[in-house]
Amino acid sequence: IQGQQLYIRLSIGLALYPQDTNDAESLLEHAEMALQMSREGPGDWVRFHPDINSNWRRRNRLQTELRQAIARNEMLLNYQPYVSLKTGKVAGAEALVRWQHPELGLVSPADFIPMAEETGAIHSIGAWVLEEGIRHAANWRLRFLENFTISINVSLLQLEDPHFAESVTALLATHHLPG
Repeated sequence: IQGQQLYIRLSIGLALYPQDTNDAESLLEHAEMALQMSREGPGDWVRFHPDINSNWRRRNRLQTELRQAIARNEMLLNYQPYVSLKTGKVAGAEALVRWQHPELGLVSPADFIPMAEETGAIHSIGAWVLEEGIRHAANWRLRFLENFTISINVSLLQLEDPHFAESVTALLATHHLPG
């Protein structure tokens, strides 16, 4: 189209009456679940089956709980140290966010980060990670090593926020840290 090559992906969710359900509302819900599974997979079409229902409910539950994870104090930061090759001493660390779910235990970032980006929860999670990481860096600089640095990964969605740089600059200034 207008000299541009486009790639189209087809996603179809299929639920059948009366095999999958007996009422119209459930039929549409089942078809929507199958459609979502089709979108998350390689494409084409997915026919509803009972396992989709449990996967769908689990995913929706996790999405809801992920939005509440910060308020519930379920997020935590682990730090992967950087060691100086010259001195053999720790020079800094990379902040790694983890979700300690009260029932599921430690949820892999591979499971919750894409979900956070998809739902928009990445903004609040990312803001929390920045706040905590910068706070920890300031504390460790005062107590242990004045040149201690912390690397914090951010989502592309955070970088697209026009106020992102301002918020990081303000956090750094609050904690008296250089960028």
